[in-house]
Amino acid sequence: MNPWISTIGIKSGGLPSCETIFHGMKEVPGYAPLDFEWITDEEDRYVFRTPQATLAVSLLKTDENPDSAVLTTDELISACKRAWHWPEAGMQMLKMNRQIAVAIRPELSEEKGLDPLDVALLMNCLILSLLKNTEAVGVYWNHSGKIIMPEDFISRSEGMNRKMLPVDLWVDFRMVPHPEEKTISFGTFGMERFSLMEMEVSHSQRDPRWVMNWMFNLAHSLIENGMILQEKQTFGLSEDEKFFVTHEKPLPEMERGYVADVLQLHFDEPVPE
Repeated sequence: MNPWISTIGIKSGGLPSCETIFHGMKEVPGYAPLDFEWITDEEDRYVFRTPQATLAVSLLKTDENPDSAVLTTDELISACKRAWHWPEAGMQMLKMNRQIAVAIRPELSEEKGLDPLDVALLMNCLILSLLKNTEAVGVYWNHSGKIIMPEDFISRSEGMNRKMLPVDLWVDFRMVPHPEEKTISFGTFGMERFSLMEMEVSHSQRDPRWVMNWMFNLAHSLIENGMILQEKQTFGLSEDEKFFVTHEKPLPEMERGYVADVLQLHFDEPVPE
């Protein structure tokens, strides 16, 4: 299984001690019983293991060696341009001088292995501990291409569990306006990491906040339950508010770079008979 990866941008300094990170992780509700086993402990890198996964934290001195960056300049610029949720992202990320690469590889055995949701929660736990012990300027969730303000990451992770998920930290909800038509297309990025289909809404005339709320709640439900929506399956809160999905190729404006089908959510059309 490919590792889960996130990147923390920091102003300066080195890694906090592994003991400090262990202590911080155990302070997260639900993670106090975690057992850690050392594998590697170096000045700029340490690797440790729980019974279910291997975790690695590496300091990348990009101020001394720009080629060592996990989060490249091009990726950073694109992420900041998309960050409608954090308009100051570009200016704040200019303060980044170094990066911390965070990786988790879950065990492959069915007995010890973690499901994707458990891995995401463990990643949040590790990132939380790092954020509270570094001069972080931003968090980049590599699997969705989303840049997040450290304070938002910390606040959204408070009280997280398998029923209260910080989905908006893991999934990027993107909008592409079509001014001539007065419509907006929407798309998720990051659902695939949970072995789920990405979602899209094509050229909707509905209020963007309404669409975003629906997409967030649906993403939360799918990730929480590992649920797959079938072709032409309906969803909604009542008979008067019911919608349907189809499996279709991605919208060109989402620029996904692949041809796998996505869940197209139909909010503007009547449910087929």
